[in-house]
Amino acid sequence: GDGRVLDGPKSIYTDGFAIYALTELAKATGEDEPIQLARKTADSVLRRLQGPPDQIPAWPYPTPPGAKVHGIPMIFSLVLWELGQHTGDGRYTSAAAEMSDDIFNHFYRPDRDLLLERIALDNSEYPPPLGTAVVPGHVIEDMWFQIHIAAGGCSAPGPGGRGDERRIAQACRIIRRHLEVGWDDQYGGLFLAVDADGRDEIGWDYADTKLWWPHTEALYATLLAYEHTGEPWALDWHEKVRRYSFAHYPVAEHGEWTQKLTRQGRPLTQVVALPVKDPFHLPRALICCIDVLERLTGG
Repeated sequence: GDGRVLDGPKSIYTDGFAIYALTELAKATGEDEPIQLARKTADSVLRRLQGPPDQIPAWPYPTPPGAKVHGIPMIFSLVLWELGQHTGDGRYTSAAAEMSDDIFNHFYRPDRDLLLERIALDNSEYPPPLGTAVVPGHVIEDMWFQIHIAAGGCSAPGPGGRGDERRIAQACRIIRRHLEVGWDDQYGGLFLAVDADGRDEIGWDYADTKLWWPHTEALYATLLAYEHTGEPWALDWHEKVRRYSFAHYPVAEHGEWTQKLTRQGRPLTQVVALPVKDPFHLPRALICCIDVLERLTGG
C-alpha cells in the first residue's frame, strides 16, 4: 500500500497499552527510544482526555452519550503512574493520582458499595441498565492497580511502611466485595457482569459468561490483598478462584487457557468483546503471583 490511513483510531485504550509496554521495554533495556515514544503517546493521550469524555473512542465498549467510563481512569492511572515513576516526571504521576481519585470518589458508590462502569458527566449515576452495570473482573483488576499506585508504584507493591495505607485497605475491601457480588454460587466462577440493582437486564453484553481474564486478575489481586492485610478471606478466595480456574480454563495440549465459557462452564465460540484472545492477562497475573509468593516466603 501507499501508507494512507484506511481507518482511524478506534480506541484510546491502545495508546494505554502501548505506554505500558514501552515503559517496561525501557526498564528492561535501558534504551531511550522506547521511553521517548511512551512520553509522546502519553502527552497525546492527556491532550485528548481534555475533550468531552463521551466523545473519546473506546472500542469495543462504545461510551453512551452523556456518560464517562471507568475503563479510562482505570487503565491510564496505572500506565501514567508507571511512566511517571520511571521518568521522574510529575506530570504523569499527578495525572495518574487525579484518575485514581476519580475512581474512588465517583465511580465507586459508597451507598451501593459497588463500582459502576459508567456514570454521568456530572458524576451522578447514569440511567439503568447501562448505568448500573458492574463488571467484577474490571473492578478487581483495577483495585490491584490502585494498590500498586498507593504503595508507591509497581516496583514496590508489597507492604513496606510507606504509601497510602487507607487507600490500600479500601482497595482490598472492594476486591472482596466484588468477588462476593460477582461469584456464581450455582456453577462457580465470576460472572462477566452483574446489575447493581439486581435487575435481569444487564447493560453489558454476554454478562453471564465466564471469561478467563477476570479469573487471572482475581488470582493476583487476592494474593496481593493477603500480603497487605494478612486476612484469611483473601487466601480463601484465592483458593476458590484457583480451583475453578484450573479446573476449567487450561487446555491440556498446550497449557494456554480457554478464552470464554458459558455460565455452565462449557467453551463458547461467539465473539465476546474482542475477536481475538490477547496473550497478556495470564502471564502477567502468574508472574505477579510468583512475585508475591516469593516475598511471602522470603524466596
